[in-house]
This record gives sequence, structure tokens and C-alpha cells, in this order.
Amino acid sequence: MFTRKIFLLVALAFLSLTFIGVYFGFTETGKITKVGEKEETTIPTTTTLESSTTSITQETTTTSETTTTTSEEATSSTTTTVPSADHVVFSEVFYDTPGTETAEEWIELYNPTSDPIDLSGLTIEDNGGSYLIPNGTIIADKEYLVIARNEIGFENLYGFLPDLSGLNLKLANGGDEIRLKDDSEEIDMVAWGNYVDGWDLEAEEGESILRDLSYKDTDIDDDWIINTDPDPEPGGLITSVTTSTSTTTTQETTTTTTSSTTSSTSTTEATTTSTTVTTTTTTTIEESTTTTTITTTTTIPPSGTYIGEIYYEDPEWVEIISDVEVNMTGWTLSDAVNTEYSFPLGFNLLGSVKVHTGYGNDNSTNLYWNRSKAVWNNDGDTATLRDDQGSIVHQKSY
Repeated sequence: MFTRKIFLLVALAFLSLTFIGVYFGFTETGKITKVGEKEETTIPTTTTLESSTTSITQETTTTSETTTTTSEEATSSTTTTVPSADHVVFSEVFYDTPGTETAEEWIELYNPTSDPIDLSGLTIEDNGGSYLIPNGTIIADKEYLVIARNEIGFENLYGFLPDLSGLNLKLANGGDEIRLKDDSEEIDMVAWGNYVDGWDLEAEEGESILRDLSYKDTDIDDDWIINTDPDPEPGGLITSVTTSTSTTTTQETTTTTTSSTTSSTSTTEATTTSTTVTTTTTTTIEESTTTTTITTTTTIPPSGTYIGEIYYEDPEWVEIISDVEVNMTGWTLSDAVNTEYSFPLGFNLLGSVKVHTGYGNDNSTNLYWNRSKAVWNNDGDTATLRDDQGSIVHQKSY
């Protein structure tokens, strides 16, 4: 009976396990699969799962930027550096003026170098004449110097004075040339109106010819242009200034020190000793005083006639010296604003004569301007001596 019960329990247990196994179904892999699901969802161990891989292709569009270097009309531009001239050059010429040309014509020079240049004794020549640059004419570095036919005519045009005047060249409107020369050596030249082959510059009335670059000198007319507004730039004439330092003062101080008197006394003899000590101290004090003096260097021109001394305090006078005998008829002496004195008719000079501003009677050593007003400016002035052709023989400034 007991054995039967055990058997029945075992049988029931077996049946229960069978039912469970049938309902849930153990797979060969030991995993549980719901019954009733599609068969293809059960993956046995021996089944190879083919996975379908969807490949997504991403198209990447790359835009290539092309940089194009454009050259204007495929032409490359080359900059050429023009070297600066190493000598004085003509920079502007005004030959066809709006008024009276003998009073208004002028020539401008330029110094393109880094040093002052002495133009003394150089000549400017055209097709029919020669102008001698006065001694003592020095043009500063990177500066212009203007030489006019007549300083009053020039001043009427521009309101200021040229550096030099008395230019005696007749600059022809229809064609001419000018050459800067040192004896026979030519320094610079310019021509216009086809007077020289290849130089076809031609200014109209009131126009000048102008060096396009003031320092450029290739000796062809391409260096030059027509300037509708002539613009002279004087101011390059150098004035000599000498500075000197002097005066030393020595101050001497004497100090006297007297010591006290020492006395010693005994019963038999009294002795008194006195000592005086003098100490002298010398102190030197250097005082520096700067004195500025305007000086001029007188260089005797080739003519041998020149301005010696200018006395601008009252009574004023100017000394004229000549190492050779010269007839001064037609010669003139003037200041910076062209107050002019004319030498007497038939006056011959050999040696020296003083031209006085005030009144008096002329003789061989003293001439008189007979003016009631002063001529020479105490703050500085320029005396100009011209010959009977109006050319500057000598200038002196202070």
C-alpha cells in the first residue's frame, strides 16, 4: 500500500514535469521559448543566422574652390628705381611769360645731393649768351635756387624775391637751349622747341617746362613736362654763420685763520708764544658765453671789382674796391629790396671808394647817395653790385 502511494506520487510528478516540458518546451540550447510563437523565431544551435546588413551610402560632395590669380590683361608691372643725379640740375625754366619777358623770365636749379655745392664761377649758356654765377653762391643740399632776369619783375609776379637776379640770357620762345658748365665741362642741359634734336618740349604763354622728378637726369626730354602753373622755390642760397665761445672768469677767495695765543709762565722767566695760520683757497669758476657773429667771406670775382665793407649804422656807407681800373658808368649798387644807387657818369675806380647814404659832394674816394632815409637794414641785408649790363658782379650779405 505504501509502495503504491510512492509510485503514484512519482508518476504524478513525472506527468507534471512532462506537462510543463510540453507547454514551455526546453530548447536544445537550454533557453525557454514560448509555444505558439513563429517557428522562425526559434534559433537552434545548429542554425546559422544570416543577418542582412543594410549599407547606407552617404554621398559626400566636396566642392573644390579654385583660386584664380588674375593679372590685368596678363601684364606684369615692373617698378624701376631712378637713381638720383650726383650734381646740380636745371629743375624749371620759365621762358614764355605772360608779361614783359626781360623782367619776368627765370631759371631754377636743384641740388639733389646730400651736401652743399659751391656754384661760384659756373656759367649758364644759351645759343647767344653766357651768365656768370657770382662768387659765394652756394646751394644747400636738397634745395632749390632761382635766378631771375629782374628781381622787381619777379617780385611783382610772385610776391617774394629770387635768390639771384641779373640773368642776361634771352630765352627764345620758339626754341632754345641752356647749359650749365664748369669751364668747358657740361654739367646739365635742357632744350625746347626742337632747337636740339629730340627735345620737342614746347610751353605756351604763361607755362613753364618742369623736370618731372627734380632729381632725375637721363639727359632726354622725357625727364621734363609742361607746367601750367609755374612755381619757383627760392631759398637754397646758404648764408655763412660763425659761432664762437669765449670768456673765462677766475674768482679768488682768501680765508685767514688766526690761532689763539698760548702762554707759559715760570717763577724765573715768562715766555709768550703767538702763532698765526693763514689759509688761502683759490676757486676757479668757468663761465661760458656764446657769441653768434654773422660773417661774410669776400671772394674777389674775376672782374677784380667787389664789395669790401658795409657799415649799416648811421652814417651808413658801403666800400667798393677794384684791383683794376674800371669805368663805373652805368654800374649800380642796391640793397635787398632793390633801392638802387647809380655811379656817376665817367667815374673811374682803381682802389676803393665809399658810397655814403647821406648828403655830400662826390670825390675820388667818397660818393654820396643823397638820401634822407636809411638804406641798409640793421637786422641784416644784402648789397648787390651790378655792371652796366645789369649782371651781378658781386653780392655781400650780413
